Amino acid sequence: MISADFFAADGGVLSGFRVSGHSGYSEEGKDIVCAAVSAMAYLTANTITEVIGVNADIKTDDGFLSLKVNPGDENKCEIPLKGFYLQMKELVKQYPDYIRVREV
Repeated sequence: MISADFFAADGGVLSGFRVSGHSGYSEEGKDIVCAAVSAMAYLTANTITEVIGVNADIKTDDGFLSLKVNPGDENKCEIPLKGFYLQMKELVKQYPDYIRVREV
């Protein structure tokens, strides 16, 4: 199962996320759930760091990506983080046995 945890700063504005695990929906290389989540996570990270230009603490590993923006940069990153969060909630509706989303 894929776990997606979204972090909120003071005031409820999202400040980052952590995505880990594999969905198990299909075999490696054909898993559309993993592919969708990975694409969205990397798009969000690249938008924040390369398009918006915010420095962020990013960690990656097999089946793992985390991003945490620095305090004070949350408002600049609100739109891509909120979009990622909302899309992940939609994927949970379609694939509830393969994805879990939480705000932590």
